[in-house]
Amino acid sequence: MKKVGFPPAFAGAVEACASSGGQIMPPVMAATAFIIAETMGVPYIKVVVAAIIPAAMYYWSIFKMVDIESYMQDLKPLKQEDLPDLKAEFKEKGHLIIPLAVLIIVIFMGMSAGKSVAIAIALIFIVSSLRKSTRMSITEIICAFEEAAKSAVPITAACAAAGIIIGSLVTSGLNIRLTSIITNLAGGSVPILLIFTMIAAIILGMGMPTAGVYITLSALVIPALVNAGINLYASHFFPFFFGVFSSITPPVCLAAFAAAGIAGTDPMKTGFESFKLGLIALAMPFFFVVNPALLAQASLPICIKEAFFAFVAVNCLGYAIKGWWGKKLPAWERLLLAALVLLLLTPSTIAEIAATAVYFILFFKHKKDKAVLKAAA
Repeated sequence: MKKVGFPPAFAGAVEACASSGGQIMPPVMAATAFIIAETMGVPYIKVVVAAIIPAAMYYWSIFKMVDIESYMQDLKPLKQEDLPDLKAEFKEKGHLIIPLAVLIIVIFMGMSAGKSVAIAIALIFIVSSLRKSTRMSITEIICAFEEAAKSAVPITAACAAAGIIIGSLVTSGLNIRLTSIITNLAGGSVPILLIFTMIAAIILGMGMPTAGVYITLSALVIPALVNAGINLYASHFFPFFFGVFSSITPPVCLAAFAAAGIAGTDPMKTGFESFKLGLIALAMPFFFVVNPALLAQASLPICIKEAFFAFVAVNCLGYAIKGWWGKKLPAWERLLLAALVLLLLTPSTIAEIAATAVYFILFFKHKKDKAVLKAAA
């Protein structure tokens, strides 16, 4: 990205946001999705389906930001000789997709998470041996198991520590008391309750694995959200999202700091760039609450309709944050676009249609301005 011409801080932010988003990307969604399914008492596949629209919105948001930045920096496409040969790459290593494909299929068939993962792991060793270039030696297989065990240690330790806390809370009955305390502090106000939950998730997520954050909040805060009448899936996804994206939220944004080291740039500057890039992920949880259709908690036609309006909202947000739409945007237009985002993510069809109409008016206006500028040049 730096070689093409993107600023180092922006390049680092893209890497940090893209990698952090892997935790909300179906069908695997890191380890936490399995815990969410167990905690909610629902099939894993329902958790995966609920995450489809949010994950698509998130990555479309990053793509849109990168697209706008490339125009702002007047970047040119890569030369043909610098592009990878996709046909050759797939011919050489395309068979490695098979375990992932099988994992997705067996999960959608209703097989348990444990069995699905076990099958996928076994297939990795079988499929990788089909070609000499990807075949693993006994030493490499042992090293792979060693790396897997090392990677599991931090999550296991965090979950174990969180389990001790939760066990103590349940045994003493303090978990019920804490839920009522949080509810009383909120004064019956759902927005204030959500803000308290957001703050708790972000603070706990500063350096703590997402699974540990979610397990702790599932005992302390999520019951209060459910008791407040919030949709069950929204109640669980709300703290989960903030736990995930605390890694790109200043001042302690570990993913951004790690990316800054790779990009060779200022960590805090990269952190603020990450925050802007991932802003949709920090706004989405609030919209889950008022519009559960974004979590597939509605009929298929309604979910498709809300997904369409959500993607329009992401476009508006990108232009509003970057302040660029073929040219530098005036302040009033950026504020208008931000207002359109709010309207497009609410469950009011009239508001969504009106906001979409305004968006397309602006779209054709900027398209016309671009054509005029091009003709003048």
